[in-house]
Amino acid sequence: MGDWEIGRLRLMAIERLQAEIEALSDEDFAQLRDWFLERDWERWDRQLEADVAEGKLDFLIEEARLAQARMAKRSELLSYDPAKNLLYLRLDERTQPVINRRLDEDIVLDLGSDEQIVGIEILDASNRVDLGRILGLIA
Repeated sequence: MGDWEIGRLRLMAIERLQAEIEALSDEDFAQLRDWFLERDWERWDRQLEADVAEGKLDFLIEEARLAQARMAKRSELLSYDPAKNLLYLRLDERTQPVINRRLDEDIVLDLGSDEQIVGIEILDASNRVDLGRILGLIA
């Protein structure tokens, strides 16, 4: 039997199945649908497990790890103290002594030993900036 004949037999079998499914009562159709969906999810699970075992999804794990690292980095650079209503933006990762320069009543620049800005303190932050938006960046 050639490939063409095998293909034709498969098509005929599918057409017979479709006709039988169309003839089902609503109750039997619902039961078949539930059975079919369960088999479909089982196949999906097996395929997912195989893909994981073969390392095909390792890139997703790496992306999640990198995203987590980016979020951790953001929370290191931006912090909020609700008790003091103080928002701090760290611009330099190094720990160093700083000199405070007040720009106005609620804004203080932290200058490093090289006179570069290493941090910005925003006092009364809830009245100066959109904390919901900013804190959403580090949540």
